[in-house]
Amino acid sequence: MRDIEKDSMYKIPLKGLKVGVYEYDFTLDNEFFNLFSETRDTIASLKATVKLEKTELLMTLIINLEGHYQAICDRCLDTFDMPFLAESKFFVKNGDKNEELSDDLLILSNDSDFIDLKDTFYEMFQLNLPLRTIHPEINGESTCNEQMIEELEGYIPEPEEKIDPRWAELKKLINN
Repeated sequence: MRDIEKDSMYKIPLKGLKVGVYEYDFTLDNEFFNLFSETRDTIASLKATVKLEKTELLMTLIINLEGHYQAICDRCLDTFDMPFLAESKFFVKNGDKNEELSDDLLILSNDSDFIDLKDTFYEMFQLNLPLRTIHPEINGESTCNEQMIEELEGYIPEPEEKIDPRWAELKKLINN
């Protein structure tokens, strides 16, 4: 069950918001990621900056996430601080009911009091994680755990030189 007070920390009030440009800052830390069962125990420190531009017909949200999170290296399995940077642009229109028409267009009902960005921040984080996470290199040298890399190298199989005789005959044709 989600804590209601923590949930409200990621909302922007809409009532009384006049046409103009507004900026909001949010902190996405361990408590934020504990709101979602999939990222429970994630250690992170991110800052979300939201620039909201309201016009008569539409609101435009430009969201920047910046900071770092604790990642596990896919190569040596050690943890390290991974920098994180992401930016997205969303459009919000008023309508009869709340619905998401596309990845970047949200319809809010006319009687909505706020925009809840909690799920948006979470999705931005998840979708911008790298496919492969490895320690960064410094001056062309890996910063992975050397002991683990040495241990893993012991499990790399030696290449076999045994060639199928049929292929050997074909290679003779190519070489001639």
